[in-house]
Amino acid sequence: MGEQNRLVVRPMNKIVTIPAGGNLLDAFLAEGIELPVLCNKNGSCGKCRVIVRAPANSVTGVERLSLGEGLTASEGYRLACKTEILGSGEIVVPVESREDFLEGVYWGRELATVKAGTFPYPVDRVPARGAYAAALDLGTTTLTGYLFDHRGALASHCSCVNPTALYGSDVISRMASFQQGAEDFARVRSGMLRGVGRVLQTLFARSAGTEWSGDASARLERVAFCGNTIMQHILLGVNPLEIGLFPYAPMIRNLLRKDAADIPGLASAGIAGSTEVVLSPSVWGFIGGDAVCGVAATELHRASEPALLLDIGTNGEMVLAGRGGLFAFSASAGPAFEGYRIGSGMRAVAGAIDRIDIDARLAVSYRVIGEGRPRGLCGTGAVAAVAALLRAGALTERGHIRPARTTDRIGRNRFVIATADETSTGMPIVFTDKDVEVVQQAKAAFAAGITALLRQAGLEASRLRRIFIAGSFGSRADAENLKIIGLIPQGIEAEIVPVGNAAGLGCSALLLSSAAERAVVDVACRMQAVDAASLRDFEDIFLEGLFFRHAAYQE
Repeated sequence: MGEQNRLVVRPMNKIVTIPAGGNLLDAFLAEGIELPVLCNKNGSCGKCRVIVRAPANSVTGVERLSLGEGLTASEGYRLACKTEILGSGEIVVPVESREDFLEGVYWGRELATVKAGTFPYPVDRVPARGAYAAALDLGTTTLTGYLFDHRGALASHCSCVNPTALYGSDVISRMASFQQGAEDFARVRSGMLRGVGRVLQTLFARSAGTEWSGDASARLERVAFCGNTIMQHILLGVNPLEIGLFPYAPMIRNLLRKDAADIPGLASAGIAGSTEVVLSPSVWGFIGGDAVCGVAATELHRASEPALLLDIGTNGEMVLAGRGGLFAFSASAGPAFEGYRIGSGMRAVAGAIDRIDIDARLAVSYRVIGEGRPRGLCGTGAVAAVAALLRAGALTERGHIRPARTTDRIGRNRFVIATADETSTGMPIVFTDKDVEVVQQAKAAFAAGITALLRQAGLEASRLRRIFIAGSFGSRADAENLKIIGLIPQGIEAEIVPVGNAAGLGCSALLLSSAAERAVVDVACRMQAVDAASLRDFEDIFLEGLFFRHAAYQE
């Protein structure tokens, strides 16, 4: 073994040892120090920012592009994924890289339902007195958990970043990261199980101070999971690589009920072998148990008039109820609506800007979650930035920011939302043409999917009566902003109903209700997946969705 260098990591006050030339991010991960990385360590997401006060390799071109010359030259900022340590010293993890992975405050409206116990299905499967049951939504970017006691009452809840996000921002890139062999898949699955264990540990710690231990894990009587098809396969230890190949069929489709001992490796998440595991059924390679649970939670399958469920997340599923059928579509939108791939992006936690306004005099105002100083922009904030620029006539139809004559906050290709002296980080929060493009791609994916579903069902846009907006993004999304940016296509005048984490609510119902289980199975059987590849003009629909038509009306 070569010479080991010693790094002091602040403010955690952890000691990390690393060989000369070793990758800093790899060393962090080995010591359990997690950073919000979503790019398979290629530097494109720019989220693993650190301040390096130790001998290291030269700043790379990728870092200069992501961080800018100012930060790398004067402040010592680097990307951990691109830093090779050459000697001992100190590493500072700045506040923007230290998101509290378990303290998301953007809890959706599903939480009120869960807390009140007003599920749309009777609760008849509660754990024994002194035991607990848990429901986990395995989101592509975020893991969300709910813990219930013997009365079926909510004991605690929490969320954390899905550790598999390190290997790619969406399910396709994540599958590509383990296509080389079993070892790569094992690494991704290990991250998934680590995240599940972390959620369960926090749920128990928050429930009357119960610590997660062998005794505590034995008190977990049952746990239900839902997620997209890829995440569910990873959880079970089944390599989903074939799902990426035509005809995109899942290897495990039906509702699953097993003891944890019968699922290899699940013990590493701290789940006792006697714990019953329930997994929601899937429909197709990219329509998973989260979509099924979301439909059951909103009772979309019982809708008397045409209605649509939009789960706005990384692997955005949408389901249309109309003409007696359930039509489902998956839009790979990327993590923009969860605050990632945005230059100043972050999760919807304290310090994130979630609302932006530009008045007639082009003065900028914003709202911050937690009401402190801002330190970044969450997904709803990114959408609000685009909508505000469109309203102000400062964004072209193709997505380029126009410079304003009366303010220097709106310049060529950049919009300064908060100046350096306004933020908690001392760095300005800037929205650029590159950020607009990320939102543009994501909203076009959803708009095209909605249009495709309506055509598949033979419905006019005007006949749609209700749209359920699900996901953490949908909890506080401004309906008018969604229309202005074009995520909801023109001609739709449906009532928009935010429902929060519908998948998490449905998974909780699946955990606690036999009637909900029957509904979930029925929904999975009835749902018809619509494949973009089978639609003759889908590419044209998507390309049309890239334009900001509201800008054209402003001109």
